[in-house]
Amino acid sequence: MLLNLLGPDLPPEPAMFGVLPAYGLYLRHARRIEPAGIEVRFAAPDLRPAFVLDDVDGARFRDCDAQRASEVPAFVLRDVRDFTVRHTRPVADTHFDAVRHKELLTKSAGDVAGAVAAVFSVPGATRRRGAAQVTTLSAASVRSGASR
Repeated sequence: MLLNLLGPDLPPEPAMFGVLPAYGLYLRHARRIEPAGIEVRFAAPDLRPAFVLDDVDGARFRDCDAQRASEVPAFVLRDVRDFTVRHTRPVADTHFDAVRHKELLTKSAGDVAGAVAAVFSVPGATRRRGAAQVTTLSAASVRSGASR
């Protein structure tokens, strides 16, 4: 175990491992993990995914929130079994029994039903995220062409 190699009074530091494949949470050779209620953000734009799972058996993400750069997946899964994500932004609720390689980007209005929120660029919106103005619309209002 890594802690035993470093000594009991010296916990591992992120710099000891170099640049990791995820800016938020990197899991490798893990079983039965259940991250819940975590939020990951970056100070400056980061082109790495928020979550990378490599050789993981049993992962259930619930009520998590991850910032991501445009076109960068929120999750990268490699050799993952029994993976579930629920109520986690920016991806849609998903389950995979087994996946060799999969990248989960953001959910779109076509991926969700009911009133799951989707984010779209809209001129004159009240909230600002980065340089673009955005507003949150329900999937139902997107299908009908209405906005709040």
